Amino acid sequence: MNKIENNISFSLSRISTSQFAVIKESYKEGKDFDVVQMLNLGANKALNKVAVLFNIKFESDGAPFIILEITCEFSIESNSFKAMTDEETNKVHIPVGLARHLSVLTVGTARGVLHAKLESTEFKDFFLPTVNVNDLVKEEIVV
Repeated sequence: MNKIENNISFSLSRISTSQFAVIKESYKEGKDFDVVQMLNLGANKALNKVAVLFNIKFESDGAPFIILEITCEFSIESNSFKAMTDEETNKVHIPVGLARHLSVLTVGTARGVLHAKLESTEFKDFFLPTVNVNDLVKEEIVV
């Protein structure tokens, strides 16, 4: 178990790839492309888990040509999860430091998954650029 922010203990418990696609017809060789990313966090109170979903799309002229979506699930130690839970509102408050740390782990995992999926294709030179998670997670997450 790792510990971060207020001694919240957690471990990575599952990695799943929910989407992966390469759409060769949408790729315009030699043209600029955009990298669009989305990050979502959720919690499962019954299982003491926090999930981070990361979606990335490489787009050329607005059309995606590489799509990847992964989810990393983190088991939170029972007392730590209880400390993040507001019983009155039935909401889980994920501190910003923890949310960022779990997001960094998920983005790094996505980088490895993308490399593994593309390494034997003509898109092997595409990789997930560095992501400033501070720009994506600016405050405590309440779910």
